[in-house]
Amino acid sequence: MRKICIVLLCMVVASQTVSAQDKKRTGFRIGANYSSLRVELLDEKSISDFKPGLSIAIFQEIPLNKLVSFQPELAFNRLGGEKDNIRTKLDYVSIPTLFKFHGKHLGVLFGPQVSLLIKGKEKEEFQNEVDLKNELSSVDVSAVAGLEYVLGKNDRFVISARYLYGMNNIGKDAGAGNSLRNQAGQLSVGFRF
Repeated sequence: MRKICIVLLCMVVASQTVSAQDKKRTGFRIGANYSSLRVELLDEKSISDFKPGLSIAIFQEIPLNKLVSFQPELAFNRLGGEKDNIRTKLDYVSIPTLFKFHGKHLGVLFGPQVSLLIKGKEKEEFQNEVDLKNELSSVDVSAVAGLEYVLGKNDRFVISARYLYGMNNIGKDAGAGNSLRNQAGQLSVGFRF
């Protein structure tokens, strides 16, 4: 929780340091995550099958200068994967805090993302769903990198492709040498006001 408070404080401070003549833009995006889980058990590494999931976000683009913007977001992300007929669904509220280097239409995004687990379910074929929330860490930290293309009148439409790489082990009590981490490719379209 302390990490989230620090991230939110940084977002507020950064938004206050922008000069008045720079135009902030607010927008939303919707798209799909193609996510999997990176599993390490007793030094044996594997990756689950990729599964689609929903991604929805609102964002504010805050110019820092002519080439760099700060872009905090509030997002819902469904992540997870499937392995050996076991499907895992993890729902997160995510706070990406991204920096964007941009030209006229193309931008490069990167930065950290802090996510709070709101629901975790696992379902084996022909079995009932099992709640995983108590077995997983409530906070996931990811590195985000991607490309964004803006088009249309006043550059209102946004097409974005990103990659999310989980940095921390989300498995509680995983034991030495064991870990579970998220990763996802993300495609979305959006609109800026």
